[in-house]
Amino acid sequence: MSERYMIYALARPWTLQDYTVLLDTAASFCDSLILVSRTPLSLEGEDLLRSLAPFLVNKYRAVVWPGTRLIGSETAEINKFHLTHGSLAVLRFTAHSLWDWLGPRYPEDLSFLRRSGSPWFVSITHEHDAFFKLVGKEREAIETVFGTGSLVLECEDQCPEETF
Repeated sequence: MSERYMIYALARPWTLQDYTVLLDTAASFCDSLILVSRTPLSLEGEDLLRSLAPFLVNKYRAVVWPGTRLIGSETAEINKFHLTHGSLAVLRFTAHSLWDWLGPRYPEDLSFLRRSGSPWFVSITHEHDAFFKLVGKEREAIETVFGTGSLVLECEDQCPEETF
C-alpha cells in the first residue's frame, strides 16, 4: 500500500523570509518548477522567461496545472523548468515574495515538482493560496526549516496521481 499525500498549509501568513526558505528548501525535494501565463506578460515577465530559457524543459498550453483546473475553452501557457542553482538565482532576483508571482507582471502560480512530476509545493497566487503536498516524513523535514508547528493539515490530497 502506498503512502498518502496530505495537504499542508503554512500556519501563518507567508513572509519574505518564508519565501526565501521555500527557495532554499525546494531543491532538496524537487527537480523542476512550473510558472503559468494566463494573459500576455509585461516586458518584465517576458525578460524573466528569457532568463529562464536555458532551464526550459517544455512549454505547452493546458487547462490543468498544479492547484488549478480551468472551466470552458480558456487555456494557459505552462512553462516547466529544471530546478537548478541557476534557475533558483533567477527566481530570487525576480521576486522577493511568493505573492509577486502574479500576472501580467510575471507568470503566476509558482509550483515545485518532484522527480516523478508530482507537485511538492503549489501556489495559486491570485487567490493568495499556497500549500505543500507531502508524504511520509516530509512534514517533519519541512517543519525543521520553517519551524516546529509551522504547518497545519488541510486535508488528504484528492488528486494524488497527478503529475506534470
